[in-house]
Amino acid sequence: MAGDEAFLMTSLVLILAIFLRRRRRFFQKMRLMSRGMERTRRIVVIWTIQNTRYRHNHKTVWVYPRPQFWFEQLLLNQYQDHLWREHFRVSRDTFQHICGLVGPQLMRQNTILREAITVEKRVAVALWRLATGILYRTVGLTFGIGRCTAMNVKDEFCSALMRRANDFIKFPKAEAETRQVIQKFQDISHFPQVIGALDGSHIPIKAPNEEPNEYVNRKSFHSIVLQGVADANKKFLHFSTSYAGSIHDARVLRMSSLLTAIEDGDILHSPLRRIGGM
Repeated sequence: MAGDEAFLMTSLVLILAIFLRRRRRFFQKMRLMSRGMERTRRIVVIWTIQNTRYRHNHKTVWVYPRPQFWFEQLLLNQYQDHLWREHFRVSRDTFQHICGLVGPQLMRQNTILREAITVEKRVAVALWRLATGILYRTVGLTFGIGRCTAMNVKDEFCSALMRRANDFIKFPKAEAETRQVIQKFQDISHFPQVIGALDGSHIPIKAPNEEPNEYVNRKSFHSIVLQGVADANKKFLHFSTSYAGSIHDARVLRMSSLLTAIEDGDILHSPLRRIGGM
């Protein structure tokens, strides 16, 4: 019996020793995990503070950054007015006037990802393309924007400008204004009762996919016909375009809204004057 009691006591001591050892290891692991969690928590807190502090200065953008400072300098420099007509074919004052006309249609809001292109730059991009005819890729590099963006900006500008076309390209309505235009022409050409000079021009285009031969003019290149009427001050009073280059000028006149307006009495109905008894 004494031997059994000794064996039992030895077993209990071993079991207790194993339990205490495992308990000690358990608490060691818990302390290590606690330290790791504390370290992780501190890292998360520090990262959050840094991200909050600098998020407004380090935005994630989805446009490629490009240099675009020369136009801003030109816009702010009051002593380089001669460059406006050279680059954009208009004066600085005319440029600002155009911006005021189309600004409501071209203005865009800033987003989290990028700042919107200003109205001034949009107008400049469009005028540069229209004035020079250079590639959209070159326009984009010049103004620090993408090629597709340059194309879209030009199209949006043209659409906005066309919505205002009738406010400026029109025949005089009041008789007094009409007399002034007639007198100006007579002072220049000595022809009486002339309000405007009519002519057509062929605008070169790429051959269209549909019926390309219809757009080949008498000079053997593809074009569309632009018909315009200008007064003595070289101001356009009327225009019609998009006619195929093969169409004769006389037929363009018959097809245009100009002849319809004359026949309906909407324009050129007064003042009347007898010339040579007629």
